[in-house]
Amino acid sequence: MTFINLIQPTTYNVKQFGALGDGITDDTSAIASAITAATSSGGIVFFPAGTYLTTTQTLVSNVILAGAGEGATIIKLKNATNGDLLSANTANINLSAASTSSSNTALTNWGLRDLTLDGNKANQSGTSYCLRVYGYSFQIHNVTMQNGLTGNWLNDWNGTADSTSQQSESQVFNLESYNSGGMLLEFGGPHNTQFANCFFGYAGSHCVHVATNATACQWTNCHAFSPKLGQSGGAVAWLIEAARNAFVNCDAKDSDTVQVVILANTVRWNGRIWANGQSAAGVQIGQGAGNTPYSGMINQSSSLTTAVTPTLCIVDSIIQDCIGTNGAIWLANDGGQNQVRGIINQASGSYLTGTVSTSTELFIQGTGLTADGTLAKAATTTLLGQLALTQSATAPDPGASGTINTTNVGVARVNPSGGSRSGCILQAGSQPGQEVWVINEHASNTITFAASGTSHVADGVSDVIAANSARKFIYDTSTSLWYKAS
Repeated sequence: MTFINLIQPTTYNVKQFGALGDGITDDTSAIASAITAATSSGGIVFFPAGTYLTTTQTLVSNVILAGAGEGATIIKLKNATNGDLLSANTANINLSAASTSSSNTALTNWGLRDLTLDGNKANQSGTSYCLRVYGYSFQIHNVTMQNGLTGNWLNDWNGTADSTSQQSESQVFNLESYNSGGMLLEFGGPHNTQFANCFFGYAGSHCVHVATNATACQWTNCHAFSPKLGQSGGAVAWLIEAARNAFVNCDAKDSDTVQVVILANTVRWNGRIWANGQSAAGVQIGQGAGNTPYSGMINQSSSLTTAVTPTLCIVDSIIQDCIGTNGAIWLANDGGQNQVRGIINQASGSYLTGTVSTSTELFIQGTGLTADGTLAKAATTTLLGQLALTQSATAPDPGASGTINTTNVGVARVNPSGGSRSGCILQAGSQPGQEVWVINEHASNTITFAASGTSHVADGVSDVIAANSARKFIYDTSTSLWYKAS
């Protein structure tokens, strides 16, 4: 009795059904027979080491395809199949459907383990993915996907939840996805899916698109790089349109447009972002109605983008070399109550562009640019609801009755080099509790403010900043006055 005949009945070895796995023979019928045999009671369809040529295989519920290891077992799409390698229920896929509005007919309790899927894109035409499924409750472990013509993996699930479906328990661990003609992963659900230790590289479009209904997913130690350069409409490493997704210790790089695009509420991004020589932005939060839509995005209508104003998002990142027009951090449409922490290094461009909402907090440390007193090029920025701790880039002479700027400045440097100045004005604040230090850098000349109604300084003309001295003020919006704190 051979070893093959000793395998447990719940494991179906494709070689028992006639597959050769020699990379030459068409193993379509043998693989389909093994899947059919496993269908009635569920089980594992096992592929020993080898390369298995096949036309499209339809996945079934309660069946796992397992190999002898990535690279050891390769399931490859036969030349001129012009369809998917593995698929199920594709007619139900609708990434733009309203939440829970789609069919409940789906592939369930399925999986892939320890194998490589090769879409053989050079020898296909039409729509062709390595894996295209409408389904949930799956486990994908130790799998490589490569060479999908249209994309490597498209997954969707947007049916109505029930107490027994286990829709929140899908897991993707140790996935490598490379060399697609389109997106490496376009994910519309199921929600709450966990991804860990995944690589997405060399895409024909975006690396990863998290569509609107794929809410509350968790991504840990995932790296996306080299979306297609120069693509019309832009290709990005991560296009995030689903709320409550968390990205922990994740990387994004190589886009010539933007590395990470956040178009949803309550998204957390923690990780590294860099353009790697491309003239591109780092992270984009929100979009205006007139922004150019990204390929495949859901937040658009008749090819025109709709405004998206994310809120309750956290970005905590190291950002390098994002020298494009929109800067390292692009607040394209900040919805407020967001928190952005960044250590930024770049030789040109801006650390920050866009408009900061009054309730958004910034904690930015930048190196490489010459500070000019603006948030775009501030070496250090702490902005708590518009309370800035940046230092003005220059120390101008305010002149007689001149104004000292406080907009986005926490330390206002002045140098009354033309003589002691009187009648000075401290620009009105914008937020309750806003703080500013005024530093007089001159060795002998003083600064005296105008009356409170003119200068916005509570004690007006009696407030004198001596030579080589500093004064801290706190703004009270109820009186529209700065009050001396020290």
